[in-house]
Amino acid sequence: MDSNFFGEGSIKDTLAKHNVYFLPYEELLTSTSVSKLTFNQIVLVIDQNVFGLWQNRLIAPFRALGDRVRTFILRCDERSKTMETACRLYDFLVANAITKNCLLISIGGGITSDICGFVASTYLRGAHYAIVPTTLMGMVDAGIGGKNGLNFNNRKNAIGTFYNPTAVLIDTDFLKTLNQREFSSGKGEILKYSLISGNDYSGVFNSTSAVKEAIASCITIKLSYVDKDYYDNNIRHILNLGHTIGHSLETAFGYSITHGEAVVNGIYFETKLGCDYGIVPNYTFNNVYNAIQRFGFRLLPNLNVLKNVPIFDKKQEGDDIYMPFLINIGDCRVVSIQRNTLLGWISNSR
Repeated sequence: MDSNFFGEGSIKDTLAKHNVYFLPYEELLTSTSVSKLTFNQIVLVIDQNVFGLWQNRLIAPFRALGDRVRTFILRCDERSKTMETACRLYDFLVANAITKNCLLISIGGGITSDICGFVASTYLRGAHYAIVPTTLMGMVDAGIGGKNGLNFNNRKNAIGTFYNPTAVLIDTDFLKTLNQREFSSGKGEILKYSLISGNDYSGVFNSTSAVKEAIASCITIKLSYVDKDYYDNNIRHILNLGHTIGHSLETAFGYSITHGEAVVNGIYFETKLGCDYGIVPNYTFNNVYNAIQRFGFRLLPNLNVLKNVPIFDKKQEGDDIYMPFLINIGDCRVVSIQRNTLLGWISNSR
């Protein structure tokens, strides 16, 4: 990637069109799309771990606004991504007399933006909100594209909305305090974009500037699908590569594995499924396996953990699940698979 990566061309244009900014955190309120808003109140919705690490920096830009700013600290893990947590935030907004003319700011990873985005989309039928992702997963994927989801009845993202943030501000300084496992989780989504696009991002992780460029590139890839299919009815399904089995693995393990780990295993086993049913060529399966190795991920030996776990997929219609499969690196297509076919294959997998 060249030195003018952000200076010209489609990546810069796409980021600007979707109000995605690579800026220091302190410049959020002066970013183009936020500065055009008129709001009376700000609510900072902050992951408690991020608050503990960055409290002074997070609060400092808002001190001059005094009591116009409120702070809501969120305990963030997949088990807390529920309607109960959303209701606690609703209660907080009501108790503090927060009006529709407000700005909610999500500061944290994908769980924070899911909860904050869902609440923003439904509180008083829609309030302004912005996202400041502090994890690699949030920067490269979760904070982009307008989806917000809550888990319900052991089903991941079973309740949700489509609602665009006013701005997404990416400050990669926050990655300095991200633990290695969460960083690796984000690498899992970058691997997904690598396989979908044919771009090899496996060598970017030793350079801060290269990571930033990879994030911007992956965002642009995602937004190219979002622009064509915002409500996820057809081609946007490609962005769910690895997620049918991946989400089920998260549920089966009680969310003790990260989303990225689950997705990488999902990609591997879904590609194996496609290979067994003649959808995916053998050489593609081998190339996917090699890419996973280059990114440094470990794979589960089998899917025994799923043999008694219900498979739930938002892309299911009747008995058909519309799953993306890699025909080749850089060539991903959505194929209909019978639910019983998938369940039988999982049951017989070794």
